Amino acid sequence: MKTRMKFQRAFYCLSGILFVLVLSGCVTGKFGMASTELSELQIQLSNKTWLLCGILFEGQFIPLEPGHGTNNVLLFYKDGAFESSTGINILEGEWSLKKPEGDESARINFDFTSVSNEAYPDEDATKFENTYINLFNEVEKIDVYGNQFTLYDGDGKTLMKFILNNPDW
Repeated sequence: MKTRMKFQRAFYCLSGILFVLVLSGCVTGKFGMASTELSELQIQLSNKTWLLCGILFEGQFIPLEPGHGTNNVLLFYKDGAFESSTGINILEGEWSLKKPEGDESARINFDFTSVSNEAYPDEDATKFENTYINLFNEVEKIDVYGNQFTLYDGDGKTLMKFILNNPDW
């Protein structure tokens, strides 16, 4: 009789463990993929210097040739911080990614914690910098491909493009 009780107890215990494992496998299967994809995306973006190579300026997207006149760089850190230089001013803040269901583009959010406030001597440069800073508030999506990525607004309009900085430029 005691052997039978021990067997039943062991059977119920093993059944419970098996149920928990199966259940956790289902949850990981549905949600773990997005987490893994985001983790890979975070690694792909982090600890690299990205150079601005295109921007929506005065209603028109303008491609910029890397290494020829643009000093706008963006650095993502694995801890969720980011830093960007406009050539004169420094932007700092936090970034986060989210992968919505059924959407091919990851969601990205930028929150500024500080912006230095050095004045440009040139009015056009000031206008360009203000546009650059303000576009971060409109960014909602990101697509990464190779050594570059594109930032979009909620409607899918291209706001900015960045390319991995080449120190030889």
